[in-house]
Amino acid sequence: MINRSASGVIDLLRGIYAIRKRWEGASDDEVEIWFRGVGSCKYTLIPGAYRKPELDEESMGNEFEQRSPSYFDREPTDEWDWYFLMQHYRLPTRLLDWSESPLVALFFALDSWKQDRATTRARRLPGPCVWMLEPGSLNLISTDNVDNAPIVPPGKFSNHWLLRQCGYGKPVATFEFEGKTYTNALPLAIMPKRREPRILAQQGMFTVHGASRDALESVVASDRRGRIACIRLEKPASPGWRDDLRTLGVFRAALFPEPDSIALDLRDRYEA
Repeated sequence: MINRSASGVIDLLRGIYAIRKRWEGASDDEVEIWFRGVGSCKYTLIPGAYRKPELDEESMGNEFEQRSPSYFDREPTDEWDWYFLMQHYRLPTRLLDWSESPLVALFFALDSWKQDRATTRARRLPGPCVWMLEPGSLNLISTDNVDNAPIVPPGKFSNHWLLRQCGYGKPVATFEFEGKTYTNALPLAIMPKRREPRILAQQGMFTVHGASRDALESVVASDRRGRIACIRLEKPASPGWRDDLRTLGVFRAALFPEPDSIALDLRDRYEA
């Protein structure tokens, strides 16, 4: 696993470019990279559902489906649609949010760090960071499949990672697909259908954990084919980070296209 630091937006982008070139190696093929911002580089890449001991994720999901349809303009079309909505509304799931944009990930890293600073415990933690993941390498490890591209659910393969077949207390499932045997033990990199404005604005992608609770960075770093990196952000309290992001068109209302976001942006700008 690659570790480095960045002192500003330009430095971050230079670091990302250097890591990308290293991953590309002698090949002329450009690798696909996803980004995730977190409030401290101490936090491991474990999803919310696996941070809650013995959480009955399936029952929680079933009740969410029963109680919420009347609140949506468009009812979800499949089980993955429902699962993405659970994540969207901050229910603990086995999903981790990623973005195709490093600047979106940077926004969330700084925003999470700012929120975490309100707690005494978080003030003692190392600063925020941006994770980089080559999603194809994760799927190569998880499925040992030569087609190392993100998987688009729903489908007979990806459905083995849904609530009814995967999660706390459920055994690792072994299944056949196109003449080969697989398990749902390890995480998958999946590409959602971007029906929701937030997912579209944030260029959202996901990883979904399987039956194993191992941190995603451990899974990827344990295999020579894995490509994952962590870039720590130096002096996150510096206004330069946020000023540069705003100049580049990345601010709350751009990522959360809702009136509440405009109000929060104005409160930040006017220190209200």
